[in-house]
Amino acid sequence: MLDLKTRQIDYTKAFPQAKLYDPVFIKVPQGWYVAMDGSLLQHEDPHFNDTTHYLQLHRNLYGITSMIQHTIYNSTATYMGLNKLHKTGFTT
Repeated sequence: MLDLKTRQIDYTKAFPQAKLYDPVFIKVPQGWYVAMDGSLLQHEDPHFNDTTHYLQLHRNLYGITSMIQHTIYNSTATYMGLNKLHKTGFTT
């Protein structure tokens, strides 16, 4: 009818693969600690809590941040060329 072309993308586990563009830090998980050399090691006491260190995420985790939907959309839009559509007034 309008001779429009379409593309479809299906990302497997898109949320944990998405890069974070703003700094996100989490507490060290229970039973783990940061050693003197900066490495993350499992503690002999599974109930141990390292309260002096935090970990910076470089990729998203499910439920960690609400900005990830926006990040995934922008990455997909750039890949598919949707940014060109936005410049012409197209909205979602």
